[in-house]
Amino acid sequence: MMSASKSLGVADCVVFGVLTALGYLVGLYFSFARRRRLVAPTDAAAAPEALEAFLGGRSLPCVALAISVLASAVNGMNVVALIGYHYAHGFHICWVNAWLLVAAIFSALTLVPLFYNLRIATVFQVVYILFVDDRSVLK
Repeated sequence: MMSASKSLGVADCVVFGVLTALGYLVGLYFSFARRRRLVAPTDAAAAPEALEAFLGGRSLPCVALAISVLASAVNGMNVVALIGYHYAHGFHICWVNAWLLVAAIFSALTLVPLFYNLRIATVFQVVYILFVDDRSVLK
């Protein structure tokens, strides 16, 4: 009985490399563009470190922030892992992929702009606004 050799092909490595390189290039571009503008954070509710790490110092446009979040969640490793899972176990996981696409579109069109305009950088700020802040309706 012969067994098929399981290894990554050239196309798999190219896809992985391109996705990884794109993530680095987007980060480098906005890092250098921000240094040229030197935009100071104006939000007093969040620490400057949180604004810098999660919102790009509030200098990133909303679309760029959404692309950054997507690149963090769907990186090259996940793409290669899903292809391997499809190969080993079948295509029943396509249902999950379909709903992930719906969830990503919903998040990009509703949640990211909402949180961006509210200047919310972390989940802890959401909890603070909901339960502790003087403006809270849940108090």
